[in-house]
Amino acid sequence: MSWQIFWAIDKRVRFWSIDCILLWAGAFNGRELATTVRLLDDPEKAVRWKAMDFLSRASPQQLASALTWLLKEEPESTDAHGLQWLFNVGNDAGAITALLVSPHPKMRKYAAAAAARVAAKNQHPLSIASASYDTEVAEFAADRTRLL
Repeated sequence: MSWQIFWAIDKRVRFWSIDCILLWAGAFNGRELATTVRLLDDPEKAVRWKAMDFLSRASPQQLASALTWLLKEEPESTDAHGLQWLFNVGNDAGAITALLVSPHPKMRKYAAAAAARVAAKNQHPLSIASASYDTEVAEFAADRTRLL
């Protein structure tokens, strides 16, 4: 069975597989990491939430590996642009809060993940995200705020 079919089987499989990839995927698993990033577009809200969670917890090496794969295979994709932004934004709270009001829903998800990544040092972007008009971003940020 190919990995594409495996991912398409059931929303629960996609949801829980994200944790598995977070734990085991490394620099040589760019395709699997990029596939996980693409779950921001999943038809199931819970899977999209889990994909944001993945982006908020992935190591810099995992993000770099996914980005390398996306830049090679899908260089003009929203995911390539969003992941490149996430990889480069660092702790820039101003850039994070600016993207939280992007007209592009997927880019707001990248911003929410970035807000969660910096929350240990600066909770302001996460509090802005929790007040977002984008309900998925707001719910994700509120969930992550409760974990602090």
